[in-house]
Amino acid sequence: MHKKTRSIFFSLHTTTGMLVSLLLFVIFFAGAFALFKDDIQLWQEHRKVESIPSNQVSFDSILDQLDKSHSLYGRDITMKFRKRNPYIYVYMTASKDSAEVSKPISLYVDKKTGEVKTYQSLYNLGEFIYRLHFFDQIPYPYGRTAAGIVAFLFLLTIISGIAMHWHKIGKTFHGFNKGMSFRFFSSKLHIAIGVLGVPFQLIYAITGSYFLLSMLVLLPTLTVYHQDRAQLMNDMRPQPVTAQWQSKIANQPASFDAFVSKAEDYWPDYEVDTWKIQNYGDQGANFVAMGQSQTIGSLSQQGTLVYNLYSQTLRVGNAPKATPFVVRVQQLMYRLHFANYGGLFVKYIYFILAVLTNLVILSGVYIYSVSRQSKKYSPKMQRSSYLLGKFHLAIGLGLVMTTALSFPFVYFTDGLFSDPKTALYLGFFTTWFVSSLLLCIPKKIGSMIFFAMFVVAICGLMIPALDQFRVVSIDSIWLGLGIVSSLICVIQKRKQRVSSIV
Repeated sequence: MHKKTRSIFFSLHTTTGMLVSLLLFVIFFAGAFALFKDDIQLWQEHRKVESIPSNQVSFDSILDQLDKSHSLYGRDITMKFRKRNPYIYVYMTASKDSAEVSKPISLYVDKKTGEVKTYQSLYNLGEFIYRLHFFDQIPYPYGRTAAGIVAFLFLLTIISGIAMHWHKIGKTFHGFNKGMSFRFFSSKLHIAIGVLGVPFQLIYAITGSYFLLSMLVLLPTLTVYHQDRAQLMNDMRPQPVTAQWQSKIANQPASFDAFVSKAEDYWPDYEVDTWKIQNYGDQGANFVAMGQSQTIGSLSQQGTLVYNLYSQTLRVGNAPKATPFVVRVQQLMYRLHFANYGGLFVKYIYFILAVLTNLVILSGVYIYSVSRQSKKYSPKMQRSSYLLGKFHLAIGLGLVMTTALSFPFVYFTDGLFSDPKTALYLGFFTTWFVSSLLLCIPKKIGSMIFFAMFVVAICGLMIPALDQFRVVSIDSIWLGLGIVSSLICVIQKRKQRVSSIV
């Protein structure tokens, strides 16, 4: 590569990397745990993992209960269903019957007990971490837009980094040895893990930009649609089926459980994750099942099955192999981003790759800070680079410590707060702030790392003991993090003893 071209890529990589490094660390660390959002909820509620399929849930009983409390006639009802989540998310539109006075409602219904809960009362650590990974704690749309911009800048960082280091990746792997300094070790670690994790990083840079910046990109398109946002969204996300409102009450309500059984038998290889009722209680009502394949070869396919009450016919609204291109792209983006394929094994792989990406980010900040401590830089530049690196590391490690401390906190306080959302906000952000300040006290970076890893080691070994391995995914992750953190602490202590003897 020409020297001038490399200099351009180096400047682009360094500038974009330092701009987004801290925010990117939050996105990847919180995103790693967000993959296990449902399991974290189970862990917090002291419940076991039970994969309850749709045909074992009494939808008719749930609908009867909701009808008594919210009058469902004329509403469109959407029920999001995930096997490992103990609750069904229910969204109901306002009634199409002019005689009914109603508003859109969203609720959560326990699959086993039928207990109805609101979003506020059910707010948990899993939901908090999931929202944190795209800065949703910041008022909409500023937080999500910021996360989207970070994802896009991360894409530029990846491309420029690969352009610089691809030609010497082989030398990097052969360059590791026991006697190398921490600075050179960090540099080689940054390049090696960064290059190996490129496919994973590209997936998140592209899908993150797509999810969070798509509306900004589509804003100019509204002029073509004469500001008709509904029509634009319908073209971008075409609905496979619509129901005609007849304003006639059905003589005999059909059993939704019977439809669930038919849908499960019709596509046994597909997992239905969305159930819909259009025009509830009307003669023109539709029952809709939307499912997707769990095989890697069919990630972009989505099937839709429709039962019309008026004609009493079961038909395919959208055949999997005939999925529209726009829907295929969106489906593929969604499943790649959330690791919604391949089961827990794929989620574990994603988690490890996300943690390794965090190592790439921290090592990059460390390299930037240390490389500017030479005499060719002014004392002011050296001081500001040192403080920048230290603050980045303190805030990043502070987030790791706070997350580790949050699990025992929510475990012991579950059900104690009338407003769990506010309690989590105050507890998490206050602890994060205090932890970051405490980590700024030590002058040596090694001491900062030791203190943070010591806390993670204790919590990582305590969390599985508290739960007694009821939720294996969460307990095994923290057990692994606890063991690794303990090893890091032991190695650091040994190095300190050796250096003091020498």
